[in-house]
Amino acid sequence: MDKTRVPGWLFTAVVLIIALAVAFYLRVVLPYSTVFAGPWIKLTGVDAYYYMRLVDNLVRNFPHSISFDPYFIYPEGGGGPPFFAYMMAGIIKLLGGAAPSQQVVDTIAVYVPPVMGALTVIPAFFIGRLLVNRWAGLVAAVAVAVMPGEILNRSLLGFTDHHISEIFFPSYFAMFFMLAIHHSRHFTYQMLLKGNFPPASRHIPYSFIAGIFMGLYLISWRGSLIFLFIVLVFFILQFISDHMRGFPTDYLSKVAITCFLIALLIYLPVSRDRAVLLSLAAVMLVPVALNILSTVLAARHAGPPVFAAVVAGLVALGILIGWFVFRDVFQSVAGDISRVITWKTEQRFIGEEKSLFLPGGTFSLDSAWQQYGLALYTGLIGLLALAWQAVKKGSAVLVFMAVWVLVIMPATFGMVRFSAYFGFCLAVLTGYLAGYIIEAVYPVREPTATDRPRKKGKKKAGLAKARAGRTAVAVAVAAAFLITLLPGAALAVNQAKTPTHAPPDVWMEALDWLRANTSEPFGSADYYYALDASPDPGKAYEYPATFYSVVAWSDYGYWITRIGRRVPHTNPATDRVDAALYFTAQDESSQSGLMNQSRAKYVIIDNRIANPNDKFYALANLSGKTESDFYELCWQQKEGKYVPLLVFYPEYYRSMVIRLYNFDGKAVSPASTMVMSWQERQMPDGQNFKEITALKSFRSVSEAETYIAGQKQGNYRIIGTDPLVSPVPLQALNQYKAVYQSKQKAGVGSATQLPAIKIFEYTTAH
Repeated sequence: MDKTRVPGWLFTAVVLIIALAVAFYLRVVLPYSTVFAGPWIKLTGVDAYYYMRLVDNLVRNFPHSISFDPYFIYPEGGGGPPFFAYMMAGIIKLLGGAAPSQQVVDTIAVYVPPVMGALTVIPAFFIGRLLVNRWAGLVAAVAVAVMPGEILNRSLLGFTDHHISEIFFPSYFAMFFMLAIHHSRHFTYQMLLKGNFPPASRHIPYSFIAGIFMGLYLISWRGSLIFLFIVLVFFILQFISDHMRGFPTDYLSKVAITCFLIALLIYLPVSRDRAVLLSLAAVMLVPVALNILSTVLAARHAGPPVFAAVVAGLVALGILIGWFVFRDVFQSVAGDISRVITWKTEQRFIGEEKSLFLPGGTFSLDSAWQQYGLALYTGLIGLLALAWQAVKKGSAVLVFMAVWVLVIMPATFGMVRFSAYFGFCLAVLTGYLAGYIIEAVYPVREPTATDRPRKKGKKKAGLAKARAGRTAVAVAVAAAFLITLLPGAALAVNQAKTPTHAPPDVWMEALDWLRANTSEPFGSADYYYALDASPDPGKAYEYPATFYSVVAWSDYGYWITRIGRRVPHTNPATDRVDAALYFTAQDESSQSGLMNQSRAKYVIIDNRIANPNDKFYALANLSGKTESDFYELCWQQKEGKYVPLLVFYPEYYRSMVIRLYNFDGKAVSPASTMVMSWQERQMPDGQNFKEITALKSFRSVSEAETYIAGQKQGNYRIIGTDPLVSPVPLQALNQYKAVYQSKQKAGVGSATQLPAIKIFEYTTAH
C-alpha cells in the first residue's frame, strides 16, 4: 500500500467540509453586519417579518397557537401559523430555554435559514455521486455552496421565511428517494416468498427517511404538490422503460408504498386536505397498479408497445375519472400545479413573480446571469448529457433526475420565485457533467477473465499508475468546472454582503417611534401575544372600540405588524389596488372613504413611493393608470442635440402621496405656471417620443388655461419640472396632521431633500 496516497474518503470529507464552510461563510459572515445592526436584529426577507410575528406568539404560548391573527390585516385578519413557524418556535424553545427574551428569539431564529441552506451541500454531493461518481458529487456540492440568486438569498442570515424549506426538504427527499430506488433496483417480491429478507429490505431506511422529508415538505407549503406530480410522472415513465427492457418493476411499487405511506402518516395529523391526500394516494397506488399490469402482460408475453399503449390509456382514463368524480379536488390540484408552472410575462410589480427571461415582457439574460452565473450553461449542457444517458440506460435515478429538472425548468422560466429549485438542479447537473466527462475520458475498467495474471509487484505498480492517471484527469476536469463557478461565486459574495430586503435604519427608527408614541389598538401591548380564536362561521371578528389601522404602501405591511406592533391596512399578501387608489387619489372625497372604512388613524409615507424614479410607477400602474398620466420623459433640442427633461403633470402634484409627502398636506399657491407645447416624433428604431417645442411661463393657472384654450392647433399641457414646486394650486388637507419626520433625509428627484419618512395622523372622527 502506498502510504503517501491520501485515502479517497478523507479527500472527499475535506472537500465537503470546505464546501460547507464556504456556504456558511456566504450565508452568515458576509450579511452579519446588516442583520446585527446597532440596537436591532434585522430580518433580510419581506415575508420573514410575517413568520417572525407568528413565531413571537408561538414561543410565548408554545405549543398552543393563535387560530386567528388580528394583527395581520384589517378587517380580514390572518390564519394560524404554518409548519415553518412551528419549526422555528420549536428550535427556539429547545435552544433558548423556557422563556427566551426577544433578543434570544431573534438571535436563534436568524441562524435557522443559513444552517438549512448550508446543509443542502450534503444532498447535492450524494445525488451527484449516485448519478455518476464522487467527483460529480464534489463539484455539485461546491456549486450549490457558491450558487448566487434566490437559492442564496433565501438561505441568508435573517431570511426567516418558509422558502428555505422549499429547498431543504425536497433536496433531502430526492437524495433518500433516489438512494431507495437505487438500492432496491434488483428486488422482486419472489425474494420475500423465498425468505430472502436482508436484500429485500435494504431500501427501507432510505424510503422511510425520504417519506419523512416529503411529509415535512407537504405540511410546509401547499405548492409541494408539484413534487408529487414529479414523482408520479417519474413512476409512469420508469415503468414503461423497465417493462420495455424486460426489467422487473417490483422495486418501484415497493419504494412507493413505503415512502409515501410515511409521508401520509406525517401529513394526516396536521391536515385532511383532500387534494393532498388523494395526490398521496395516487403516488402510492398508481405504481402498484402499474406493477400488476407489467407482471400480467409480461406473463402473457405481450409486446412492449402494448404496455405503453395500455398505460397511456389508463392515464387518460384516470384523468377523466378524476375530472368527473373528484372534480373539485382535481381542479384544486391542477390549480396548485398551474400556479407553479405559469408564465406572467406582464408582471412588473412583484419581483419574485417576474419571468426569468422575459421580465416585463422583454427578453433579457441579465436576470438569469444574476441567478446562476455560468452554471446555467454548464447545467443545461449537463441536462442534455443526463437525458441522453437516461434514455440510453433507463437507469431509474437518471430518469428521476431528468424528470425533476424538466418539470422545474418551465416553472423557473415562468417565475423567478422558483429559481432556487432550479439552482439546486443546475448545481447537480454541473457536477454530473464533470463526472460524465471524467468517465468518458478515463472510464473505470473492471478486470476480466481474459486478463493475464501479472506478478504481484507489477500488478500493484499497474494499479497505482492507473489510479494516479484517473485521479489526475478527475482533478483537472473538476478544477476546470470549479473555475466556471467563479463568476457566480463573485455574484454571490456581492449579494450576501448587501441583502436587499432588510429594512433600513430610518424605517426601524420610524416604527420604533410608532410603537412607543401611539396608542395600543387593542388596549394593551400584551395583546400581541394573546391567543385569539377564529370567529364563528359567517361572523366577523369583533375589533375593540380602541382599534385603528395604519395606511402605508403594501411593501411595508409586515414591518408595521412585527416592528411597529400595529395593524396595517394592506401588506404584501393582499391586494395592493386599494392602497394604489388611495395614494393616487386626486381629491379628498375619494381618499376619505378608504380611511374611514379601514378605521385608519395614521399614514406612513417614505420617499420611495413619492419618487418617480423608484416606486411611484407601481402606484400609477396598479391604480389603473400609467406613469405618463403623472409624469413623462420628454426631449428638447439644445445646440442641435436632444436633451431629456422629466416633466410632471398636474395629476402628479394633486395625488394624495405627493400632497402629503412633498407638501405636508399644506395649501400651495404657485408663483407661476408653465405650459409646454410639444409634438410627436419618432426615433430611427420606430419608438415615439415627445419633443418640447416651447416652454412658456404664466403668472397663474387661469392665464395658462386661457392660453391653452386659445390655441387652434398643436399640443399644449401645464407642467412642472421640479416635484417640490407645484404649477397648480393645492388645497390644504386639514384632516391630516404631521406627527413624525425622520432625521435622515432623502430625495424625490429634486435638489432639495426631505425627511425620508413622514407619519401623519388622520384626525377626522371615524
